[in-house]
Formats: sequence, C-alpha cells, structure tokens
Amino acid sequence: MEEVRVGMVGAGFAADFHARCYDDVSGVRASLVAVTSVRAESREAFAAKHNIPSVYSNLEEMLAAEELDLIDLCVPTNMHAEYILQAARAGKHVVVEKPL
Repeated sequence: MEEVRVGMVGAGFAADFHARCYDDVSGVRASLVAVTSVRAESREAFAAKHNIPSVYSNLEEMLAAEELDLIDLCVPTNMHAEYILQAARAGKHVVVEKPL
C-alpha cells in the first residue's frame, strides 16, 4: 500500500481532529511523521499523543529535514498564506481548511 508522509503544522483542536482522521483513510497509508507548532509544549504533547517521531520548531526546519508528501495546515487563517507558499515552494501538497 502506498504511503503518504504527512507533516502537521499546528497542534491544537483542528490538528487533533485531522490526526485522528488519518487513521480512517482508505486506499493509502497516511502517516503523520512530523509536527511543528509555535508553542514547544503543545508540539511535544501532540507528538507524544499521536506517536509522531519528529518535532520541529518551525515549518522551514521541518521541510528541510523531512521527506514529506503533504503538509496539513491547522493554524489560524491569517497564517495560511505564508505557510502555503513555503510548502508549495518546497514542492509539497497542502491541506488547508479555509480559503486565503
């Protein structure tokens, strides 16, 4: 089965919901392999809760260090454009809930 390696940006309510949903994806294995969030304690707790092996202090660091297929943005709307552009420039697919 094909694997999609996912990097999560954000560690709050929406990220928690998305993380649980990846377990229900059929036809492909979606693996949360990295997380970043502004607050260190949030990203560490989120990684522990969801068994995510890699934790980063920012998206740039995560993109440079990981082989990711998809970036899942679970951050406030005003941050979407910046993160979408970073991920797109790195050649990654992006999941984001709200428009720019």
